[in-house]
Amino acid sequence: MSTHFLFQPGEWLGTGQVSFSMSPDVLHFRTKWVVTESENRSFQCTQIVEIVGGDRIVNDFVIKPQGGSAFEIILENELLGPFSGTGVIE
Repeated sequence: MSTHFLFQPGEWLGTGQVSFSMSPDVLHFRTKWVVTESENRSFQCTQIVEIVGGDRIVNDFVIKPQGGSAFEIILENELLGPFSGTGVIE
């Protein structure tokens, strides 16, 4: 598959910022990913996103490679519930 961090077991830290078209505000955030590989070649991922000075959300993902450049992804969190789809690596 790919050497993208989502397909590499470990802990990954990041920071960033996000803005929305309906607001002039910019939100700064920190994120932590914990990625583990399951026996069935899928990856269990937990993402913790902390808005600086604000909320925290936890997202759980299951990622299953589907060939050289595609993967199935399932997202679940307490606000949205479960969602699934297909991802493509370019």
